[in-house]
Amino acid sequence: MKKSKPDPFDRFFNYSWILVFLLPFALYCSALSLGFVFFDDDVLILENQQVIHDPGSLGKIFTTDVFIGKTVPYYRPLLNVALMIGARASGTNPGGYHLVSVLVHCLNCLSLLWLLTLLGLSKPKALTGSLLFSIHPLISNAVFWIPAVNDLLITLFALLSFATFLLFIRQKNWKYLLLHILTFAGAFFSKESAVALPFLFLLYLFLSKKRIMEPGYFPVYLSWLTVILVWFFLRRSAIGVLQGDEQGIGAIIKNLPFLPEIVSKFFLPYDLPVMPVFSVFYTVSGILIMVFVIVLFFMAGKKDSMVLFLGLTWFLAFAIPNMFLRQYNTNDSFDYLEHRACLPSAGLLMMILAMVPEAWVDLRERTARIAIPLLLFILALFTLLQEGKYKDGEAYWQSILKVSPDRAWFHHLYGRYCFKQQDFTKFEEQLHEAVRIKPYGTFYYNLGMIELMQKRKFESAYGYFTKAIEMGETKPEVMRNFVNLCIESAGALSKNGANDKASERIEAALKYDPANTVALMNLALFSLNLGDNIKAANLWKKVVQIDPSAINAWKNLFLFYSNSADHRDSSSYFAAQYIKFGGKQEDLTSRQKL
Repeated sequence: MKKSKPDPFDRFFNYSWILVFLLPFALYCSALSLGFVFFDDDVLILENQQVIHDPGSLGKIFTTDVFIGKTVPYYRPLLNVALMIGARASGTNPGGYHLVSVLVHCLNCLSLLWLLTLLGLSKPKALTGSLLFSIHPLISNAVFWIPAVNDLLITLFALLSFATFLLFIRQKNWKYLLLHILTFAGAFFSKESAVALPFLFLLYLFLSKKRIMEPGYFPVYLSWLTVILVWFFLRRSAIGVLQGDEQGIGAIIKNLPFLPEIVSKFFLPYDLPVMPVFSVFYTVSGILIMVFVIVLFFMAGKKDSMVLFLGLTWFLAFAIPNMFLRQYNTNDSFDYLEHRACLPSAGLLMMILAMVPEAWVDLRERTARIAIPLLLFILALFTLLQEGKYKDGEAYWQSILKVSPDRAWFHHLYGRYCFKQQDFTKFEEQLHEAVRIKPYGTFYYNLGMIELMQKRKFESAYGYFTKAIEMGETKPEVMRNFVNLCIESAGALSKNGANDKASERIEAALKYDPANTVALMNLALFSLNLGDNIKAANLWKKVVQIDPSAINAWKNLFLFYSNSADHRDSSSYFAAQYIKFGGKQEDLTSRQKL
């Protein structure tokens, strides 16, 4: 009997995992030379370097928000663990952080290949889908932007969690349950959208006609509950709240264009904006593509229908959580960020692979051998084009302003980058442009700081600060600087003989910081200059109530009462307090004048 020749493509598919890892690594290795873009990466890495460079900070990372504080509602400790690895590799050099992102993405591609195979897709389909995912320009935003490593991580853990879940329910092997629990927890500690995972697991059981309440699955359910409870309580104690942002159904409705737009960009991935705003083109084209996909959905019939429906649900389940919040300044800033499409895109690929004919991806067919490499080549070129926008902060912000020059916050954020590069002139120019488009309190505050710190123009600084506060910019840092401005500008006014105006300026400072002893002492001085000695004495009394060690206030009270015929006997008390807190006896003489 004549033996049939082995199919060389079978051997190729058996080792295709090597290609799935090496192709994205080769494409993205140039990303190791990219710099910081100064949008969150400077805060997460450069300003938090002391924390992320110290392995002993792991506890702090798991008990604070993503910015190592308690100010924002984002709890993503594994993001900072990834940054910690990057910090150990390269410190403040961006190369180590980019390497972490590239490696995680390569692992994502392998994990997707594994999951697609476990879901029953053919080897050619699983390979094609993984290769498309590996170099797709829409996914590239998550690789090039360092802070998006959390989206890469949740993608990795979600794919692995689903794969190990499938293996456990099929083989009942406890090692897969352990791996499932670990990767399930990894997804939750990477990003909040992991809450969709249990729903997808149960959906798979339903679609595969398995009994959801089978006792053998109870250990899995118990592990989910345990992980979720631990994550919930840690997150609740770690996060803060963003004031003024819209959350819930209202935000989801306003963010609905996000769904058709990422669909459109998945199919039309040329020259994608790195910080997009909703556009008619992407929204309409996305809706048309979605309608076309729905038609194909019903035409596909029972062909891979489980994978098709699972892919649709996967896409929606991981896309919708990204729509839950809408920032207060969204209409003048970005509407969404494209790195959030990383995990939902895996669902889109599942849908496409379930619907396309096998011949389209079978490399045994000459057409497929030409079409697939050509498609991959084109996508790789688009991805390299996208990479140029992340070269450094200047390239990043210029690409944003080129697409959306009418968004005020983009000018402010570009100005902030210029400030960090010590280009204060351009910083001020961008702030004025931002104010021209749409004034915000933050813009006026920064203009005030330029006038105060760089130009030492107190009056114009005071005007900007006043506008900022009137517009609700009253964060502690703002108010501290406002109080300091009032004190400094009051001193300048007093030197010019404007004691009335100087007093008003100090009163403005005391309105926000009534216990500021420097302000109180200055106000007492201005009161003396205006001839109101009684008010000055009362202010000194207030100072020593707040700070008993304020010896100058005790001395002034001694002088006031020793020169007062009606209260001269009280002067000895103030003299004693002055000496008690470190004053010298020889400094006290009733002949001195206030």
